[in-house]
Amino acid sequence: LQYTKNKAQELGICGFVQNLSTGDVLIHAEGTRESIQQLVDWCHYGSPRSKVTDVLTEPLKTMDYSNFIIK
Repeated sequence: LQYTKNKAQELGICGFVQNLSTGDVLIHAEGTRESIQQLVDWCHYGSPRSKVTDVLTEPLKTMDYSNFIIK
C-alpha cells in the first residue's frame, strides 16, 4: 500500500488506498484527469511484490480529500 500512496502523492492525487478482506485493493482517488489516468496505468503493474490480475475503474462523487492516506 505504501507504493500506491507514494505514487499517488507523486502525482498530486488525494484519497485513500485500502486492502480488502478479499485480497483486492481499493483506491479512491481525486485529481486531474491526467494524473488519475497515470495512476490507473501504474495500477496495471503495481508495486514490485503485487500480482495484478485486473484493474477496474468507476467514477465516483467527489469527496474533497485533502491528502492521500492508507486505511
